Amino acid sequence: MRLKKYISEMSVLSNRKDWLYTEVLDDLKKMDKSDPIMWRGWNGGKNFHATGWMVKVGSQREGGYKGKMLPVVRQILAALKIDSPVFATMSHSQATFFGTPYALVPIGSYKVSYNALINDLAGAGQEKSSVVGDYDQEALQAVINDYKTLNNDIPKDNDGEVLLTVDKYWLISANMFIRETKGNFRIYQNVNEIKTYGDLINLIENYLKYYKWFIGKRMEENPNRMKEYSAMGVPKEWLE
Repeated sequence: MRLKKYISEMSVLSNRKDWLYTEVLDDLKKMDKSDPIMWRGWNGGKNFHATGWMVKVGSQREGGYKGKMLPVVRQILAALKIDSPVFATMSHSQATFFGTPYALVPIGSYKVSYNALINDLAGAGQEKSSVVGDYDQEALQAVINDYKTLNNDIPKDNDGEVLLTVDKYWLISANMFIRETKGNFRIYQNVNEIKTYGDLINLIENYLKYYKWFIGKRMEENPNRMKEYSAMGVPKEWLE
């Protein structure tokens, strides 16, 4: 799904000034560490809080989404009983076509529906699609029948689009964490090394080790910086 024009319909629940790391890690550690990461192309546009390293999003749209009016898309989603889908992909490279790629972490219970033949539901919904034909109902039903649905689990046999049903979720910029982790603290060199949710946990925790060291060095140089970091929500034990 082409998402760049529709971000305003999503509800950004986080504030870039808040200390979000603890909350993010709590939700992230509820995932199976061996599961592959779901990615989502994201463009926060002019919303400052939608362009941070970690963005908390509510998935209920006030309006529509691209492809909603296509008959095939509507029929497939209706058959799957999905009212407000979050479009994601198992492929980091595919996510880049729809915006800046962010790792997606569901918050709470979630459901994932997917069809290995469908890389972009809107594309499959176009007239004369090679997947569903000229709105051929028999072909369409075959596509619907090939959809699989998982509860609180992530597909291991799919590298394309997934339709996520969830109330809230995190978007995490793996690239930003890699770029801002310096020196010997950096254990990943590029985003292609971040394949599982376990990798994502390691990435963030390692960044926090670096950041704690960095803050300590800066406060050694100027103890008055303690007030600055305290206002940012840095844990009190880091500042003692």
